Amino acid sequence: SSRKMREDFFKMVNQTTSFSSIDIETTGLDKNAEIIEIGAVKVKNNRIVGRFQTFVAASAPIPKQITTITNITDNDLIGAPDIRIALIKLKNFIGTMPLIGYNIRFDMEFLKNYGCKNRISFQNKTTDVLTMARKKLHGKDVVENYKLSTVAKYFGIDFTPHRASNDAEATIKIYNRLRENN
Repeated sequence: SSRKMREDFFKMVNQTTSFSSIDIETTGLDKNAEIIEIGAVKVKNNRIVGRFQTFVAASAPIPKQITTITNITDNDLIGAPDIRIALIKLKNFIGTMPLIGYNIRFDMEFLKNYGCKNRISFQNKTTDVLTMARKKLHGKDVVENYKLSTVAKYFGIDFTPHRASNDAEATIKIYNRLRENN
């Protein structure tokens, strides 16, 4: 039954104490957008043991609305590695660890797409914390939407959104709170 599957899923999730939380910032939402920042936070035995952050060189100026959302400017990308080098560094950081992310499908689509173009494979198991939040908080009238910043605020987690490392760390905190509230 789907209830049994959900229980098994949460049991598996609760036993996962070593993982990396990832987040990316991009120049847009479509598949032609470029990754401009990658952040990851590594957790072992429920403790943060490492952080990874890099800007990524873009082939064109960052659209103004993206700079408004992320505060990432063209100047931030000066001297940043190209996507291939950035992905190699990320891959070296996360290895084969399970990954969590907030709407991780979005991030993985970009990582797999650019990874494929650069012969770098991302096959890590993933857990979507957005899906967990929707399941756990649904019908409780506690959040008006499931944006990362809204769910973080609900749990009293203070952070600056739309920066990869901050989002990755906030995702860990939300993940832990959702696991506590089983």
